[in-house]
Amino acid sequence: MTKAVFAALAAEDRRALEHTVDVQRRLTVAATSGGLDAILKVWLDATGRAAVVTDLLGRELAGVGPAARPLLAAGRTVLDEVGARGLLGSASVAVDGLTVGVQPIGARRLRGHLLLARPPQPTPGTADAALVSLLTLELERRHLADEPRRRAGAEATARLLAGMPDDQAAATLAAFGLSAPSVRGLAVRARPDDTAELAADLALVLPGGLVRSSGDTVEALVVDEVDVPALLDRFAPGRPAGIGAALRPGAAAVSLRQARALVATSSRLGRPAEAGEHSTSRLLLTLGPPELLASFADTVLAPIDAADPRGQLLATLRVWLDANGAWDVTAQRLGVHRHTVRNRVDRIEQLTGRALATASTRYELWLALEARDALSYASPTRP
Repeated sequence: MTKAVFAALAAEDRRALEHTVDVQRRLTVAATSGGLDAILKVWLDATGRAAVVTDLLGRELAGVGPAARPLLAAGRTVLDEVGARGLLGSASVAVDGLTVGVQPIGARRLRGHLLLARPPQPTPGTADAALVSLLTLELERRHLADEPRRRAGAEATARLLAGMPDDQAAATLAAFGLSAPSVRGLAVRARPDDTAELAADLALVLPGGLVRSSGDTVEALVVDEVDVPALLDRFAPGRPAGIGAALRPGAAAVSLRQARALVATSSRLGRPAEAGEHSTSRLLLTLGPPELLASFADTVLAPIDAADPRGQLLATLRVWLDANGAWDVTAQRLGVHRHTVRNRVDRIEQLTGRALATASTRYELWLALEARDALSYASPTRP
């Protein structure tokens, strides 16, 4: 009886192995001639299991089976988490009775994901690994075939950054499927061995694919609809990046210059730095050594600090300077009487020995306040 059981089990394993070999053979034939759709069609015919292939953003590239739509919806709930782990990321998720396996696709770099309906009972000799391998070859082939498009995008980016009239810039954007009234420059510092691949990733996921590499920096032009911080968190986590202001297409070079200048600030902040999130002067000040900024601010403001531990004088000075010395406006913003403002400003003059009626004194005090704000901005935990 035992021999009969073992023989039956061995025969079952042999049939499963033969089936797997047959599936692999059919998949290989499909891969040599038909691409993603042909591979997945053979997979469905051979296994009856739905499958979907997505790109890096979770957009469907191909799918088969009546469960393909719910498969994609379920898989998207974990794609960001899995994608953040690159080629090491995989997961299994169950939604409404459907169990979905998520597998990375790519050789040395993530190119996409395979969402696969899991069978109720795992079977020996599964062909899943063969499917992933063939899909990897297909997506790598597509990546290589896409090189001319990436090169065209890089050349168009270079032309836009060299400067051109607005109408020509708009026409260039339109040639790449963009009709945005404004663009933003993006600069990301890449690792020395990763510049080309990061540029390729961004060219794939950014609308229009206007991306180029310059030394160790990847530069791009981005339309307003793109959530740039989220995109950087997904594809360039932890890398210094600057984001320029949204400007008309003909001024794209200006926005990119801003982005390049902000890369150093981003490196100090530990996160992407955006033009416009703080005053430009404050961002520029963060480019200087923190010790020098602190020394300058303390030298100018120390007499006020010593006499005003509660900070009322500095707060009044900031509002008064922002109001261009208007007494009533300052009083209204602070919620005090205008005479109180005058008394505080007089006190500041006494402490510093400077006449606030002169533009140079106002500028120096304003710059010292900006320097302190810049230090706080660059190092939020700094006392």
